Amino acid sequence: MVISHWFINLPISPYSLFPIRYSATLADGSELPDWLSFNPITQTFSGTPAYGDAGQLDVKVIATDKEGAIATDTFSIQIQTPFIFGTTNSEEISPEAGQALFAGDGDDTINSTDDNDIFAGNGNDVVTVNSHSSVSAGDGDDTVIVGANGPALNTTVDGGNGEDNLVVAEANGTNNLFGAADADELQVIEGSRQLLFGGSGNDKISVPFFQVNNKANNPHKAIPSNTPAPPILNTPALMA
Repeated sequence: MVISHWFINLPISPYSLFPIRYSATLADGSELPDWLSFNPITQTFSGTPAYGDAGQLDVKVIATDKEGAIATDTFSIQIQTPFIFGTTNSEEISPEAGQALFAGDGDDTINSTDDNDIFAGNGNDVVTVNSHSSVSAGDGDDTVIVGANGPALNTTVDGGNGEDNLVVAEANGTNNLFGAADADELQVIEGSRQLLFGGSGNDKISVPFFQVNNKANNPHKAIPSNTPAPPILNTPALMA
């Protein structure tokens, strides 16, 4: 973690002469924690917090000129833990962007955002996920919806064991769905260039049917309006 905070607007007297010396403490005047350091030359903080350091850290920077005039600036650093853990109970969990979730067993409802790594564990889980994420659904009959809260891209879903329902609701780039074992259903509602692998089992893979009037603005192959809709496919893999 590298945090930058500049102090050029600290109210030192305009009649003071440079150089100005900078130092930093916690807001209560105590020393900074061992993992956090302050560079008075570049006026930046840097450090790598541990898992137990999550929370808010209030920091004070002191500027002192050669005449002894002092000005301070106090601000907060929000430290987010990279990992969160569920329990063996059925629960609803909403990880923040950038977090990895180990949900544990139980029939969980997981509402994730972007840049998440989701390990759903055993149980019949329901997971919504957006972009730049991965989902390992584990055992159980799981439902995973990619792009439920807006177009998604660069997300990979592994259904694991169980009869899973894996869905791309809306996409603006490629996402990957892997059914893995057992009879799974893989579906694309809206979006092109989606990669679907059924895996072992009697899987169902379905993709949108498009009647294209403006071929230049649609990446799908043009299909005449009198062509019947394609059936649901029982195939191990399909590029949508």
